[in-house]
Amino acid sequence: MMMDSEPPPSIPILAMINIFGGLIFGYDTGIIATASLPIRKHFLGPKNEDKSLYSALLTASILLGAMIGSLVGGALSDFIGRKKTMLLMGFVSTIGPIICSVVYLESFAGFYLLCVLRIVLGFGVGLSSVICPLYVNEMSPKEIKGRLGTLFQLSITIGILLSYAIGYLLLPSSIITGRYHLDNSASWRLQIAVGLLPGFNIIILSGTNLMRESTEWKKKYQREQRELPVSGDTYKPLVEGPTRLISSENIGPLISGIILALTLQFTGINAVMYYATSILQTSFPNAKSQSLSYYLTIIVGAWNFVATGIAVAVSDKFHRKTLLLFGLILIIAGDGVLGICYLAKDKNNVSTSPDATGIVSVIALIVFIAGFEIGPGALFWVLLSDIFAPGVRESANGFINFLQWGCNLVLSIVFPFLAKPNISKGQQAAPFFFFSALGVISFFYNLKFLKLTYENSRRESVQ
Repeated sequence: MMMDSEPPPSIPILAMINIFGGLIFGYDTGIIATASLPIRKHFLGPKNEDKSLYSALLTASILLGAMIGSLVGGALSDFIGRKKTMLLMGFVSTIGPIICSVVYLESFAGFYLLCVLRIVLGFGVGLSSVICPLYVNEMSPKEIKGRLGTLFQLSITIGILLSYAIGYLLLPSSIITGRYHLDNSASWRLQIAVGLLPGFNIIILSGTNLMRESTEWKKKYQREQRELPVSGDTYKPLVEGPTRLISSENIGPLISGIILALTLQFTGINAVMYYATSILQTSFPNAKSQSLSYYLTIIVGAWNFVATGIAVAVSDKFHRKTLLLFGLILIIAGDGVLGICYLAKDKNNVSTSPDATGIVSVIALIVFIAGFEIGPGALFWVLLSDIFAPGVRESANGFINFLQWGCNLVLSIVFPFLAKPNISKGQQAAPFFFFSALGVISFFYNLKFLKLTYENSRRESVQ
């Protein structure tokens, strides 16, 4: 319960925190889908032989930074408070795109420097994935906590969609013919630089009185002799956190959190979204279809946003466990059909068969994305707060986010090599069958073992 002397939290401010935090996450990670090619052309020239390696490095660098940011974020927010942690996240997310976009070393030296600087940018992304959902969950009224929480995932999808659209508009004329003149260097620099805008807005929110410190965080601290008013400057930390995370009463929630992290990444969403263009180009191998793949990628991003909007609308109307299980059923089906499409593809036929398979693969993508956003995608950030007690929530959020970013990193390194058109059909199909199998395991685990404290605090409101 909040202190009587403090006003209730502003709902629009809470919404904006998750909106701008999600935009940082979505745009900074998604922009590489269109920026990767002009980056490689600019630094490495047209004759780099293994483009999959360089694409993986560009993607992996920001994910490595996000791993560090998420692991540090939970402990940092517990030590200095939610507001100061969010202000730091805003500064990193504003400065990161600037320093990345002004790299002027040439050739491989410039490319590797850019990868290193994207680790710094990723640190801000990792902080956003921990501090924004945590703060909003702590400060939200219970009756709209689900909708405010899922706004984070909705904003991630908006950020990804904006990255696709802005990236397409800023592609150089050497890639999309008939466009205004824009060389490879200007193209990727502008694409990355746009990412500073949501970080700057976070600075405005957290650096002013628009955002106040989390009441729950303040309650965790007190003076040695007696409790001070919440406006006091000095607090004494209670003995809680990482050591309690591995205690017997928290082992069950910890395992559930690990399963959720594995589900979030290893059912395939980031493989699909980061490499959507490559997947569609593989599904549509003739020249005309390759030129359409960028448009199809934007459409996929738009559907990702629409599906998440549906998830936001229903998140407080149905039980979250029910939504999670329903989403997993769609994920299992979508991944399975994508794997079958890769097996059915005929590399020697470029007339009708490949395009028909490509159409089915796009439908499977639509089903998969709907299931992901209705289920684990939109609910992951809210479920973390539902399954862990307040005393360990910060440490748990940091660790589980560290784990999911680590899974994301592994996937970003491995998947480009499995999505190459010159490998066997079985190798291309294998990841999607793996994603589908992981979805089956997650479904049955969550059906039997997932327990939500939120469920215990509300009755069957949909009866």
